[in-house]
Amino acid sequence: MARASAGCAAACGRFCWVFRVARPTGPPSAEQRRQPACHIADCQSATQPIYQSALQPPGGSAGSTAGGLSARALLRPVTDAGHSCAGQPVRHLPPACDRAMKKRPLILVTPATQPRGVELGDPALSVSRAYLEAVAEADGVPVVTACQPEPCYVRAAVARCDGVLLTGGEDLQPELHAPDLPAALRATVKRVEPDRDAFELALVREVFRRRKPLLAICRGHQLVNVALGGTLWVDLPAQLPGALRHQRPDRLHGAVHEVELAPGSRLARLLRARRAGVNSTHHQAVARPAEVLAVTARSPDGVIEALELAPPHAGALPWFLAVQFHPERLVQSDPRFRALFRDFVRACAEQAGGDGASCSSRQAVSRGNSVTRSLAQP
Repeated sequence: MARASAGCAAACGRFCWVFRVARPTGPPSAEQRRQPACHIADCQSATQPIYQSALQPPGGSAGSTAGGLSARALLRPVTDAGHSCAGQPVRHLPPACDRAMKKRPLILVTPATQPRGVELGDPALSVSRAYLEAVAEADGVPVVTACQPEPCYVRAAVARCDGVLLTGGEDLQPELHAPDLPAALRATVKRVEPDRDAFELALVREVFRRRKPLLAICRGHQLVNVALGGTLWVDLPAQLPGALRHQRPDRLHGAVHEVELAPGSRLARLLRARRAGVNSTHHQAVARPAEVLAVTARSPDGVIEALELAPPHAGALPWFLAVQFHPERLVQSDPRFRALFRDFVRACAEQAGGDGASCSSRQAVSRGNSVTRSLAQP
């Protein structure tokens, strides 16, 4: 029989055949309580697939109850007493895994829209696994959302999550920040996503209203600035001809240029540095920052690479950071960027546990209201 992780094995007395993890028979001892909590993935990493285990219990064929629950028993509804309707005890996760699972906050992740998906060629959503894996490795649970700008959906989505991650993607509609854009610059704008723009603008407004942690990456960084009243460079090569070459999709996972970090900023504290090498995959950028935001990183050519809430508005959200680069693609080459996701997920976990207690003071609410009033209408 495959064994579970050391944390599970030390904390439990015998193994459950479905998950190959220990199932306690009573209250944990003092020694068991000192053992570190395991992650569910640790319990499963050295085992056969759960599906296979469920259908092939030890000592019996598929469908048999010898040595464990049968496939039919697994499908029986469970009563509140922890037994199936057939009266057979239900095998639960060990307490260590259950505690770890309950502590993981739900992070709402925004996807890109696609006119033709891979399944049937109809409209679809797309999100890089790098975002999801970065959140999951930081002990968060990423949940990809539909791009539905309807107010009722946005309110429900933000209410049920513990934090929001705005991802990268296509250009924003120029009408949102530069309605009088010359035709030559308008021609540089790539495919736009009107439904996504409307949804994410409404999402940002609701995040500030409910005081949820917010991490914005690349397009998300630009969108937050526009939502709060800032503007964008529509095309860096055309509008800033002396700028670095910022559109480098050939270097997704490595540093393209350095950024200088503002002393005392959240980003500088997390990376424990004054400079850091970052990737670069954009042709648009923040031009004029919104009044409620402060620039906390710039590339050597002066392009804004990170934004945080300005000190007078720092209490508007329990946690906020917007970056132009893609930290989710740098965690392997530069492990310092893991700290960014860990700190974000930590703030989301506090939100889940304290229901916004970290931003519940009257002063913080007042600051949040001032930021909310500055949000641009979609």
